[in-house]
Amino acid sequence: MKSSKIESALRREIFISSGVFIRRIALVIDGRLSELSIESGASPSLVEGIYLGKVVKVMPGINAAFVNCGLDSATFLSLKGLRPKAGDAQGFSISDLVTEGAKVLVQVKSDERSGKGARVSREVSLVGRYAVLNPFKGVVSVSNRILKPAERARLNILANDSKTGDEGIIIRTAAEGKNSDTVLSDILGLRAAWREIIELYTSGVNIGLVWQAPSGIQKFLRDRLGSDIDAIVVDDRAVFLEVQKYCMRYVPEVVDRVTLQKPSGGGVEADSLEEQLEEIHSPEVNLPSGGRLYLERTRSMTTIDVDTSLY
Repeated sequence: MKSSKIESALRREIFISSGVFIRRIALVIDGRLSELSIESGASPSLVEGIYLGKVVKVMPGINAAFVNCGLDSATFLSLKGLRPKAGDAQGFSISDLVTEGAKVLVQVKSDERSGKGARVSREVSLVGRYAVLNPFKGVVSVSNRILKPAERARLNILANDSKTGDEGIIIRTAAEGKNSDTVLSDILGLRAAWREIIELYTSGVNIGLVWQAPSGIQKFLRDRLGSDIDAIVVDDRAVFLEVQKYCMRYVPEVVDRVTLQKPSGGGVEADSLEEQLEEIHSPEVNLPSGGRLYLERTRSMTTIDVDTSLY
């Protein structure tokens, strides 16, 4: 209890800095950088985006397939990503479930990296502010971070009552304490989005994007923004309007805490944060005890050398 009171007393701020090539979003707690998200302006994350793809190659040896989703590289679809209802994929081969030339609706789970295509799955999850809708899973659950039994029971009943067909619903931590209508509205919005996705899919849409992935800002605010945020500092007018709109919809009590500053007068570069950002990329980490960690990344491994400073 005492620890939670101390945490709630700490000042929590979000800084959003938009550059020519990258955008940085930082959560700062009591002047110390707590979390950092970096989004490339040239190649934003595709994670959560939904695509109609065409299977171009089936690889039984690795139980996977490559799917053309209209991106620069073919995406990677594993056997596990083809069977969202199965607890595991034992006893099945990729060739039992998909053939070359078949069209599949998939969601990006991880971005392209090191020349490898994005990883996709047919297990679609639509993430909202208060809930996650899984159209195929059929399971209802409540975030483990909601601890009060009465609140867990209330939200579990709400999710089960609103569930339809084979869909599954996960109630997120942000739903704690929210009235039933607010949480239900989020679930209904996700369900409406899924209906729209299915309509686009069945209407003969071309290979490529069906449903746009949320921006990095939207994901960060969705997962981190709460009434405990004391300030949101932005240095770009378009982003400022986007953040205000999001706050007005989900956390209206923090709208007046959103401020627009010139790049030279605030943002991630100010308040000694630039120095903290530089420390993140340093191979040397200074510990409060006086010791140090030295990190070195090679092709095959990452090594960590510990200097306790005792000798």
